[in-house]
Formats: sequence, structure tokens, C-alpha cells
Amino acid sequence: AVAKTPGVTAFHIGLMLESTVKAEQRDLTAKLNSELINKFPRDFFGWKVRYFNPASTGKEKSEALEVLHELDPYNGEIPK
Repeated sequence: AVAKTPGVTAFHIGLMLESTVKAEQRDLTAKLNSELINKFPRDFFGWKVRYFNPASTGKEKSEALEVLHELDPYNGEIPK
């Protein structure tokens, strides 16, 4: 519900997303991650979480990797 609050930013959703990742709440992580990417498609963190999330499908990981390279082609944290 907080992610849909008027005035929420990518930063706010990212903080909540980071908490769910650390708590290993995979269902909530996936839901928040989708919300972040849908609202802020150029947010690097959201795509990075989608790529590294063990619950992501192969198709999701592939799409995330492509977008990550488009957003930051010189980032050494992202596999080639």
C-alpha cells in the first residue's frame, strides 16, 4: 500500500525493496520490485534486484540484464 501512496519516489520504494531482500521475503520482493520497475522504468536498482533475485525467471533475468546494460553499459557489477 505504501508503494502506491501519492508522492512516493523510487528512493522510497527502493528502501522498502531493500528491506524485503534482506528479510528474504521473496513474494513481497517480487511484488515491490514490479511496482518499482513499472513506476520508474529507468531505476537501476529495481532492474538489478530483478536480475539477482533467485525467484526471477530466466526471461525476467534476461530482460533485466539487457536493460541494465542500456542504463549503465560500463558498470562492472553487471555480468556481460
